[in-house]
Amino acid sequence: MTASAVRQAPDMLDAGCRELVETHRCRNKVYEYFAIWSIWPQLPFFYRLYSLLLSVVVLYTLFSTASTVRRSKRLDDSPESSRIPLEAGITNLRQVLAAMFFAFGALFFSALPGAFQTIGLSRSLPLNDIIGHFSLHFAFAANVFIVFLFLHCVQWFVSSRILSTK
Repeated sequence: MTASAVRQAPDMLDAGCRELVETHRCRNKVYEYFAIWSIWPQLPFFYRLYSLLLSVVVLYTLFSTASTVRRSKRLDDSPESSRIPLEAGITNLRQVLAAMFFAFGALFFSALPGAFQTIGLSRSLPLNDIIGHFSLHFAFAANVFIVFLFLHCVQWFVSSRILSTK
């Protein structure tokens, strides 16, 4: 954001960040909203890589659940043996979501100690930089948990639909 853009939208930034933007030193400031597109430029490489991998899992989940729902509509008259592949697919989906959740936990908690590495970032108190880093990590975590909540609800809906056909 340039200095002229700061003058045009003064209520978007607080006074401290406005000064830093004008001197091109505002690196770790997280604004009031935590949408993934607003924090994307500040994310570390492994968070971006995880986000792309999570996007692939979202697409896989949506495709898998759509095909499962389509196949479950034909199951109303069919025997029990044709439900077994659908239940196996739902179980596989649960395992993928659990693996992604545990991978997120490992990535998140291994990245948190990096918030304390503030040497040479600024001349101000390192506490401001540490809080900025933590805000970035927590904003990313909030986005990931919202995606996991969505995926869990989709999986839960399809699983309950399969179980109700018994």
